[in-house]
Amino acid sequence: MIRGLDRLYLENNAFEKTDSFASVFFGIVDPTRRLMSYTNAGHEPVLLIAPDGTHKVLATTAPLVGVFDDQHHLFKQAFVKVECGTLFVGATDGVTEARNAAGELFGMDRFIDVALANRTLPEPELVQAIMEAVQQFCLGKRRDDIAIVAVRFL
Repeated sequence: MIRGLDRLYLENNAFEKTDSFASVFFGIVDPTRRLMSYTNAGHEPVLLIAPDGTHKVLATTAPLVGVFDDQHHLFKQAFVKVECGTLFVGATDGVTEARNAAGELFGMDRFIDVALANRTLPEPELVQAIMEAVQQFCLGKRRDDIAIVAVRFL
């Protein structure tokens, strides 16, 4: 799927005479085996939190989409177990790249800390807690769009 998207992106860039790229996270969950196969094409942050609070950042498995012509061998997939109660939290880089008045980034560590501290909340409230932490960090003057998704596997 992501290889095809990459090819489409490259062809569109050539046709439009633009230099565009994107990060993409694509996952498929097999509920019977409690397994998620995924491709992470340069997307950060993506986090899995187990019910006991242990967590794992899902590493990239591929480069950004639309960057490398004819490098489809670089696009890999990975697998991760998703036990009952595991929380998936993903966001756009508008979260990690939000800056405070001193120019410091919100960063992955703060994202993880906020997600972990609020992991028992219902998913909409967890998303709101992350958003509020980012807004407070950058004093309401964020410069990038933000999308956050939180899903609990049952």
